[in-house]
Amino acid sequence: MANSNKWMIDPGDAVLLLIDHQSGLFQLVKEIELPALRAHVTALAKVSHLATIPTFVTASVPDGPNGPLIPEIRESNPDAIYIPRTGQINAWDNPKWVEAIENTGRRDASHCWNTDERLHGLPGAQRPGGGLQGLLHRRCLGQLVENGYRSDGHRALMESYEKARDVQKNGRETKLDKLEAAMTK
Repeated sequence: MANSNKWMIDPGDAVLLLIDHQSGLFQLVKEIELPALRAHVTALAKVSHLATIPTFVTASVPDGPNGPLIPEIRESNPDAIYIPRTGQINAWDNPKWVEAIENTGRRDASHCWNTDERLHGLPGAQRPGGGLQGLLHRRCLGQLVENGYRSDGHRALMESYEKARDVQKNGRETKLDKLEAAMTK
């Protein structure tokens, strides 16, 4: 039997973790074009399904501005297990998430070939601003966010979300339906 390459992922010992692959959050990604990002995630989900690699997904506030998980994940891997978060920003603070992954008994959870990809996989505290995530449960930072302290991208996302909620509550701002009715008379 040939020796296996120790640098390759063993599908029999791997787990795919898809954290916060949400339509709203995807709008904030600048390192890769949105269609390419969606295609990469879709490919990962398909490959994990074909290789019978356990796949776990979770989302941060999927009913809010972060948006739902992109549908391509479920379409490409119907066996992917969704684990809801109960208010945690970091999926690893959710005991059910950690337990599900540990219960697989598998060791390989991620892999990358080059430095750029590896940098995106660093623990949150090592990325610029990443160390602040754990503070979001603290009242002072929560108040900053509520009072508009956001990045430009996040501000645009929140504006879009707030407008959608306003339209649901109060109707369309432009009243195009009235204009269209007047034009047909």
